Amino acid sequence: MKAHRSSQTAENIALVRAIESTRPAGDRICFDPWARHFLSEALATIVDSPVLRAQLMATWEVFTPGVCGAVLMRSDFIDRCLQAAIEAGIEQLVILGAGFDTRALRLKALGNLGRIFEIDHPATQSVKIDKLRRLSTGIPSHVTYIGIDFETEHLSEKLLKNGYTPKTRSFFIWEGVTYYIPAAAVEATLAFIVNQSGAGSGLVFDYFSPEVVNGTCRRTEAARLRAGLKRFGESITFGIYPETISDFLNARGFDLITNQPATRYQDTHFTGGSPQRMVSEIFHFVHAVVSLPADPSINHRQTRRPR
Repeated sequence: MKAHRSSQTAENIALVRAIESTRPAGDRICFDPWARHFLSEALATIVDSPVLRAQLMATWEVFTPGVCGAVLMRSDFIDRCLQAAIEAGIEQLVILGAGFDTRALRLKALGNLGRIFEIDHPATQSVKIDKLRRLSTGIPSHVTYIGIDFETEHLSEKLLKNGYTPKTRSFFIWEGVTYYIPAAAVEATLAFIVNQSGAGSGLVFDYFSPEVVNGTCRRTEAARLRAGLKRFGESITFGIYPETISDFLNARGFDLITNQPATRYQDTHFTGGSPQRMVSEIFHFVHAVVSLPADPSINHRQTRRPR
């Protein structure tokens, strides 16, 4: 994203969720009644108009087919993993690159968690906090907001100075972030989670393959997504080969629970009368848990395609 400017991508993701929430209960992938409140007046007008929102979604589907569907599937995937983690007894939640995430508002179970940390770039976070102040709920008292530039600042320093409890069973949400940050920042974040959370702590994130990053992916949405993001001042810089994800995580102290493309998640969780939506397969979803402390002898590097 551009320095000193709120993320346009974060607002667009909120827009997708807001539009989806206008669908009937039996025909929607996720429901986020709060998303609309984080939009500009112009975008909120689109959400309120059946004609305008239909035209916008149709345009997006032509330009980047299946991307909106994958983003919605991702939200549902993370919600399900988080709900399971809450039921299993996590003690704190960390949302990395939170953007306009509304889970602290819409998931009632989080109200009893006590410690929730939202981490994001200061420019985006300041806009979010300003919009929260205007809501009837106000700023959630159980959430700690921490501004950070993932490329230049250290997650460990920021979290540990703001009430995060080390070696505690925690859950980390890393939604729509990994592909925008350099490999070193990915490594540092994974190392923090392993070293500063308890065994059994969970992590959910999504990622692209290196072909999407370097432009060799032949899918229409991959090329157009890269081009569109550049216009917003954001670039795709990091990827992992799906067939190496288990080894990638094992080498960094995690056990893989789930790794699947958005299309497979759609097939397993939205069948029968559920919505049959176009969903891009360039998005991959991961759920992992912390297994052993990080081994300093491990050479941390991006996993390469096996030959």
